[in-house]
Amino acid sequence: METTQISSIKLSNQQNGEHLELMFQTNELIKKYNPEALDIKIEYLAFEAAVADEDKSYKIIQKSALTRDVEEADQRRDIIISGLWNYIKTMQKFFEKGIVDASYRLQVLFDGYGNLSKLSYDNESAGIFNLLQDLRSEKYKRDVEVLGLSVWIEELENANKAFGQVMSQRYDEQGEKNA
Repeated sequence: METTQISSIKLSNQQNGEHLELMFQTNELIKKYNPEALDIKIEYLAFEAAVADEDKSYKIIQKSALTRDVEEADQRRDIIISGLWNYIKTMQKFFEKGIVDASYRLQVLFDGYGNLSKLSYDNESAGIFNLLQDLRSEKYKRDVEVLGLSVWIEELENANKAFGQVMSQRYDEQGEKNA
């Protein structure tokens, strides 16, 4: 039988549930083709135990009373980012050249970050932190002033901090459950 080796799977692109589902599907395929026939009987026992542990941990995460708070705090960040992005895009249609130029420069900055809302929670938090640093830098300070984005930036920073606090509470809760 010819085997194919997977060179890599980018785990950072997967959410917890997506990864667990991939493991379930992999487990079903292994069972379908028989671990002994695949000559992975010993490895399969360890894999099966790891999947069971991951499933148990996932259920603990899903049962968190803070899950809804985390989702709401993340949605708040996403709405602010979307609003900020839409405002910048709208200002590209403004009649004053200085405002149009500033909005195009900021669009280039935002384009460099991609869609932060689609990233994992931790990666989105880090991306927002870095975006805020860039927006406050000397390079973009004037553009932020011209477009009047200070209130947006402050609100995004507050939302990102609030999200971090809720996640910290959830991590503490998970630590207590696993202890």
